[in-house]
Amino acid sequence: MNTNDQFYAERLERFTSSMLDGGIDIVLVCRHSKLLQYFNQAPSHDFSLYDVATRRWDHDNDMAHMRQELTTAVVGVEAASLPLLQLTATGQPRDDPAGVRYIDAQVSQLRRQKDNLEIATIARATRAIAHAVRSVGDHLADLSEIEIECSIYRNIRQTGMDGWAFDPSVASGARSSVPWCHPSNRIPSPGEPITIDVGASLGGYVSDFCRTIIAGGVSTSTFEKARRAVRSAKRAGIQLCFPGTPLRDIAMAMAAEIENHGFAVPSHALGHGIGLDLHEPPTVSVSSKEILFNRTVLNIEPAVYIERWGGYREETTVLVTQNGPQVLADD
Repeated sequence: MNTNDQFYAERLERFTSSMLDGGIDIVLVCRHSKLLQYFNQAPSHDFSLYDVATRRWDHDNDMAHMRQELTTAVVGVEAASLPLLQLTATGQPRDDPAGVRYIDAQVSQLRRQKDNLEIATIARATRAIAHAVRSVGDHLADLSEIEIECSIYRNIRQTGMDGWAFDPSVASGARSSVPWCHPSNRIPSPGEPITIDVGASLGGYVSDFCRTIIAGGVSTSTFEKARRAVRSAKRAGIQLCFPGTPLRDIAMAMAAEIENHGFAVPSHALGHGIGLDLHEPPTVSVSSKEILFNRTVLNIEPAVYIERWGGYREETTVLVTQNGPQVLADD
């Protein structure tokens, strides 16, 4: 067994223990569920079965046999897979299939704490996108938003990334006063903010990196004031990233820094988990009731938006450890 296979085996063992504790006999997984990717399984049909007791996957299911299994076993299913289970088990939709238990909470808990393979993959993707954004920042003269996007994409592909993690956002001037904008043919004027929010994908995992730079290298008092506010908020958030810290406390500390610098706190969350999905639990929000866990990978994302001027946003990825936060890509 190679090193990567060992990680997959350990993940499956933790998952199996959780399913046994929950009294689950069989897990039904849709073809597009990230669980299959998490366990390095390659489905051949729309769904797969995992027998908890025998620890065996079945990707080639006989429909009649499977219906018999699913009507006599306690079935674990993610909420998004329930419609498929209803049809598969009974031949017609049912509102309350018997013997079904949702496993979303167990899956979320399992995926939240990353192993070394996941951390290494996310870190590599984060470093690649950070390098690409920094590189394009040195050659912005007369580039349109679309040309900036293309330059970053070319860079991440040349460094071995699989592609974009999500649709990129490049917004200049007043367009940057909203959280996301599709890149346009607009060429930023000197002194305007340019917010670049992009991510690279690698082996199914994603990175998410955002920086705001000044066009033409000509800074302004508004830009500097916004940058000080966001960076102060980011530092306040990162320094609280220890296991056991309530996410609400992190959000409140960041919000306080933004307000202390004279800006309104943005309506969007100030951070989120990241991994196989772009936005994973937990969410950095004042309404959050969750706490941080060890080995969670978290994006800290403070911002300020100024109507008719633009916005300033930064996003930094940190690994939560018992010894404190580790930034995965240098600023």
